[in-house]
Amino acid sequence: MRVLQKAGYTLINTEFRDKGDWVADAKRYVALGIGWMNFQYLQQGATMDGFRRDVEAGGLVWKPDFGDWPRNIGRIRSIP
Repeated sequence: MRVLQKAGYTLINTEFRDKGDWVADAKRYVALGIGWMNFQYLQQGATMDGFRRDVEAGGLVWKPDFGDWPRNIGRIRSIP
């Protein structure tokens, strides 16, 4: 990964392990300067409340394109 980053490539992870703590994995990617996306299956009638709880409890942050969530965007660091 570091070789690709040093060559100027942007990396993004779009899949997480089926088992385990996806928030901890996302934090590891952030620490390495790697972007991430998480797809979650929602059953009929489900809401995003569980995802929001995971994000807030895990301290994951990003600058939203719109809206005001997550609210703790003051801790975002820029990656050159």
